[in-house]
Amino acid sequence: MAEGRPKYSPEFRRKLVELVEAGHTPQELARTYEPTAKTIRRWYQEDRQESSERRTGAAAAGARSAGQSRKGRGGAAASGRSGSTAKAASGAQGRSASAKGRRLAGKRVLERPGAEPPAPSEEPTAGAVDAGPAEEPVEEGPPVEGEGIIDSDPAPETAADDGVEPEETADAGGEADAAEMLALGLERADQGDIVYEDEGPEAAIPIYREALACLDAAIAAGEGGDAARRDWGITLERLGDAVFEVEGASAALPCYEAWCELAEALAGEHATAQALRDWSVALGRYGQVILVEDGADVALPYYQQVIELREDIARERQTPDAYEDWALALERCGAVQEAVEGLAATLDTYRYARELREILVEERDTPQARRALGIAQERLAMAVLATEGAEAALPQFEQLAELFTELAEELGTEEADAERRQADTMLGKVQMAALDVE
Repeated sequence: MAEGRPKYSPEFRRKLVELVEAGHTPQELARTYEPTAKTIRRWYQEDRQESSERRTGAAAAGARSAGQSRKGRGGAAASGRSGSTAKAASGAQGRSASAKGRRLAGKRVLERPGAEPPAPSEEPTAGAVDAGPAEEPVEEGPPVEGEGIIDSDPAPETAADDGVEPEETADAGGEADAAEMLALGLERADQGDIVYEDEGPEAAIPIYREALACLDAAIAAGEGGDAARRDWGITLERLGDAVFEVEGASAALPCYEAWCELAEALAGEHATAQALRDWSVALGRYGQVILVEDGADVALPYYQQVIELREDIARERQTPDAYEDWALALERCGAVQEAVEGLAATLDTYRYARELREILVEERDTPQARRALGIAQERLAMAVLATEGAEAALPQFEQLAELFTELAEELGTEEADAERRQADTMLGKVQMAALDVE
């Protein structure tokens, strides 16, 4: 018999599904692991459907045993949902004491149990952080190999009849070299991005290292200020991403750890929205690696701190992009929180995420925004089902089915129709469970 492809273990499948839930794309994971993006996406969709069926069945059984004790909660759950932008924003602002009790702002969380504390980064120089585009910041990494190999000796003395003192010539040459190294470092970083996209992460790694060496030499010479330090950190994050795909999470950890240290220092000194966002993204990258390496319970504090930072940014900026970031942080944290504390513990987290998605639909009435609202609605519905039972959750599942029905009619795609059928199936099971309670 011909030798076929070995079967993947349930543990391996579960690990990849958890990574998708934490925010990694199937395409990204396919570059790191053997299964294709299509296979990983199928595993995730199957897991979602199976989880929904298991939870619905368990809730139905619990509802039958609970009897009338759960009656009356459905109306309260339905009436408690915010229906306007203002009310949703105020609801998110008035988060419960349990959520606020996890605020970690101002506390260092990089020290992991059983891990050596990272060495503190150099004190950043004064100056404003470059606001730049609102891109996903990248985690920093360890000191780059080859650091300090750039010759920074003074330029050779010029002839006396040039009319310039030798010391002045040396200083001018050094400044020119530093500026050139900064420009070359930024150019190589951009080239690394192009190579990463076209040829893959392995080909991009040496280019990123070269870019970091150039940027490091420029910064050491006092060129560029905090804007250059931020560019160094973002380049280091991209190196970490490439190393993660080629060598695994543990190899990328020092990159993300160092970027976290620098991003935290810059955020503490400047406290701008962009600096806070950089720190939040660096923490998110770091948390993803900790999730893979050490498990959800160790990673959870990092995801929770990302929420706090994104909330602060959203309140300052009041923009759809900032609210999108906040909602995404809540959803990613909810997936990790569920693994640690159970689905019922995610009720507040998913409720606020759903309210933010509703705000975004009012701002951006697009199929993508409505689909994101539908997914947020599903998470909230499942949390209500686990916490309060089928009767209380029924209005949530009715809204879920309505959202995906409208989306399927608008898009007319096979994927949208499959999501509509799944929502209808979930609604039917919850309806049956609610009838059993009566």
